[in-house]
Amino acid sequence: MSVESRDFEALAASVAHEMGTPLSVVGATLRLLDQAMEARDADGERGLLETALRNLQLVELQSRRFRDLAVERGVRLQRERVDLARLVCDLGR
Repeated sequence: MSVESRDFEALAASVAHEMGTPLSVVGATLRLLDQAMEARDADGERGLLETALRNLQLVELQSRRFRDLAVERGVRLQRERVDLARLVCDLGR
């Protein structure tokens, strides 16, 4: 394995790790928001939504960082559709 490949794999592992925490928070927050909506706790709903949105911004930032670094290294990334709700729930477990 080349040095560039190892560097990119280390970067990918780092980005995946950094995205894991915000995704876990988003998943947990959305589950709590769902429960709050059932109980109709409007103040709690707003706070949970704001937490989820802040963590989503972190994920988006890391995603852009990862994409930009991959492009710099000449790595071609492929997009594919995913079930985001399922992914977030799986990460929150």
